[in-house]
Amino acid sequence: MIAEKTYVRTDENGAMRVGNSRVSLDSVVIGFQQGEAPETIQRSFPSLTLEEVYGAITYYLAHRAEVDAYLEQQEQLWDRLVAEQERNPTPAMQRLFALRTKLEEVAGLRGEPYAAALAIFKREQTARAAAGEISTEQANGLIRLLEMMHLSRDYRRPSGAGAPGA
Repeated sequence: MIAEKTYVRTDENGAMRVGNSRVSLDSVVIGFQQGEAPETIQRSFPSLTLEEVYGAITYYLAHRAEVDAYLEQQEQLWDRLVAEQERNPTPAMQRLFALRTKLEEVAGLRGEPYAAALAIFKREQTARAAAGEISTEQANGLIRLLEMMHLSRDYRRPSGAGAPGA
């Protein structure tokens, strides 16, 4: 008898994960909804096999109502966590919010899109690391955190209930 493979599981915290990885089903489904090919999604998550990506997408298509309800729950949870963090930020988050605000102001003053200002910030942090003002790890950490803050602020679920063309 051939054992069935499980492509989606619920972890101890109630999050839906792909295979035995820590990759969330959300990540795969949102990529799929945004029109990414399974191969592109797999390249974004190298811990997944292409089979697991296809399995997760198949699971989504077979359980669309359940997964859409789960994604809505996750989005509400994310919104609550972000709101709580903004109401009561840790000192580290206060510094990051100040950095983001400064970066947005610089972008606005220079008439540049935010992405261009972020590129300037990356160059500045890399230069600070090269000059020994901060470590390379600190520079990379600041850059990653600011990018994540920007992405989380701009995160929007794609419109429509399903995959592109649905």
